[in-house]
Amino acid sequence: MPQDNLHAVIWYRKAAEQGNALGQYYMGWMYENGRAVSENAVKAYMWGSLAVLNGEAHASVLRDEAAKLLTPLQLSRAYTLAEQCQASNYIICD
Repeated sequence: MPQDNLHAVIWYRKAAEQGNALGQYYMGWMYENGRAVSENAVKAYMWGSLAVLNGEAHASVLRDEAAKLLTPLQLSRAYTLAEQCQASNYIICD
C-alpha cells in the first residue's frame, strides 16, 4: 500500500495538538524529512521538544539532530515556538 504523507501529517497534527507525544514526534519527523510539509528544522526541533516534554523517549534524538542544523537565533526561535505552543494548549503552534 503506498504511503500517503499528506493524510499522515493531518492525523499526526491532530494527535500532536491534543498533547499526544507520539503525534508530536512524528510531526517533528515529517518536518525534519520534508514529508508532505516543507523541510523545516525549526519546526522539527519545536515538535521534537514538545514530544520530549510529553514523554516520548525517542524524540530527544530527533530534537538534537534538528538542533545541529540551527543557528543560535533559529534555536532560540524554535524554543520560543515550543513554549508558545505548549502555553496555548497546542493551539498556536506556527
